[in-house]
Amino acid sequence: MKVQVAMCPCGQSVKIDIEKKFGYCEYCGSQVFLTRDDIMGSDIVRNDMDLAVKYFKEKDIKGAVRYAEEVLAYVPDNAIGLFITSFNRCFMAETKYKDALKVFFSSNVAGTLERNELNQLLTITRLSLPYLADCESEVIRFAMSSGNKTTVESFVEGYLPFAIGKRVGSSWLDSKLKENYIRLASEYDTPKTMFALYKALTDNVDSPERKENYGMISLMKNFIDGFCVDIGEIFEAISNSVNKEKFVKAYKAKMSALNKIYQSESERMKKFKNGF
Repeated sequence: MKVQVAMCPCGQSVKIDIEKKFGYCEYCGSQVFLTRDDIMGSDIVRNDMDLAVKYFKEKDIKGAVRYAEEVLAYVPDNAIGLFITSFNRCFMAETKYKDALKVFFSSNVAGTLERNELNQLLTITRLSLPYLADCESEVIRFAMSSGNKTTVESFVEGYLPFAIGKRVGSSWLDSKLKENYIRLASEYDTPKTMFALYKALTDNVDSPERKENYGMISLMKNFIDGFCVDIGEIFEAISNSVNKEKFVKAYKAKMSALNKIYQSESERMKKFKNGF
């Protein structure tokens, strides 16, 4: 029997089988239930959770899933167990479910976690960054719901520049994601993320500054009027006044350069169509 100690209202300690989750006080006869914190604090669950994280770090997903499932048997809403099994369903299982991680990050799980559980979840999430570009909006909301400003800033600064750099095209910055970036800019100090957005004005494959796009007038126009304007709104929301001034100034200069390229190409195409 795997036992965890809980306290009876009468003040006596009660040994309880964590698989049953309840027992009876030998002193007063009351029925005593283990709380989530009781179970999470047991050596058994903590050991299984540590092993799940250990195997995940070592890229032994089968081993990680084995211990994750043991943790979930005791604590069905354990974030480590749910993340690892969701990751497995997304990428490793024979029958894949591509939205499993989006569902996980949309569950608002971060706000209910005890500190060790949250820290371990953030650790394995960081290890999974190459796989999480399509979950960007959900991951941002998840991070912001963790409550600790320093933790949020550290996490997103390690994740979002990578995710932004991996994006192809400019349509990924939809209205929902833009709202999350605006909230992030207005509530947290994330200069690396803001710089990654600024770099995308040049580095994104749809940017007018990419020579292979010269002559593609409609693509340039959509990029400037859509993607660039959205990034400008994000920069305007930056709460740190020094960073805001720096990024807004750089953004305006970049927009001037992009518009010059657009105007130049527009004139060139008009001349071409009119036979010079």
